[in-house]
Amino acid sequence: AEVLRLPPGTDDRVDLQALASALGRRGIVHVLLEGGPTLSAAALAAGLVQKILIFVAPRIVGGAAAPGPVGGDGVARLADAIPIRELVARRVGEDVLLKGYVVSPGGPARQMVAAAEANQGNGRGRQPLIPWDATGGRPRRA
Repeated sequence: AEVLRLPPGTDDRVDLQALASALGRRGIVHVLLEGGPTLSAAALAAGLVQKILIFVAPRIVGGAAAPGPVGGDGVARLADAIPIRELVARRVGEDVLLKGYVVSPGGPARQMVAAAEANQGNGRGRQPLIPWDATGGRPRRA
């Protein structure tokens, strides 16, 4: 295992763009972000999200202070929302899994892939991706 030491971002949190660049240089181009609304909002704002997998449980929480899946400031108008393409929904037990792709013009996610491709010959090669097993909720080996 390798521990990456990165400079903090402006808010004393991990600089996600610096992390994406460091991972890309190591050939890692797929990362599962499993966190709360703050991490989701930061990754989207940094332009690092290409694909989303959202599980929706058949429960209504409600309330003005109820947590949502994406934090941050949000958008003032629906027209400014981040569009999702190729949206697919399927049942997983009682839940519904929504899978789609974030529409964004290039950005750091593309830079991460480009950095990984540039380092193909550095002896590190691509790191194996551990796909997410939606049926069991645990990683499984490819």
